Amino acid sequence: MAKRPEYLLALTTPASAPLLTTDQARQQCRVDGEDEDVLLDAYVSAATRTVEERSGRKLLPQTWQATWCAPPFGDILQFPIGPVLSVEAITYYDVDNVEQTFGAANYRLLKDDESAWIETVSGVDWPRVYDRSDAFSVSFVAGYGAASAVPVELVQAARLLVAHWYENRENSAVAMHEMTDGASSLINLSRKGWAAG
Repeated sequence: MAKRPEYLLALTTPASAPLLTTDQARQQCRVDGEDEDVLLDAYVSAATRTVEERSGRKLLPQTWQATWCAPPFGDILQFPIGPVLSVEAITYYDVDNVEQTFGAANYRLLKDDESAWIETVSGVDWPRVYDRSDAFSVSFVAGYGAASAVPVELVQAARLLVAHWYENRENSAVAMHEMTDGASSLINLSRKGWAAG
């Protein structure tokens, strides 16, 4: 029988805006006119995802759902990704296999520069749940605020990647998997608590 994963993680609402505008991408690549806007926007999207994966941080606000087979054993639940802006809801399947909501008054969100976690308030225990892989779920918003709130080194890393891929598009298969030294160095500056595994 297959072993249950520690948790499941699903993106439910992607970021609603790009990390770099099309105009910013044009400026970075020294492009005049709009003929290559679609290409530049694709590079921005790929650069954003690359920076997120390499830094272990989500950049722009996006909603995720983390699901466990049970609540944590202790009072604290650590988030698997971050930074965390807010908790949208905690739901669970009770012992009768009926979906319930764990009220916001029962817990609080705590965070610092390196991690985020939920802890139950004094006198409150995590609920008892039914035996199923998706028994306990947390919906939350990860990322920084607006693009202006993203650490400058991560934004600059994305800029460098966009320019690098644009300049090396004739060898796109290699270029899309290649990190420039500058981008790697900038990403490494931010690798703290949310470092990628």
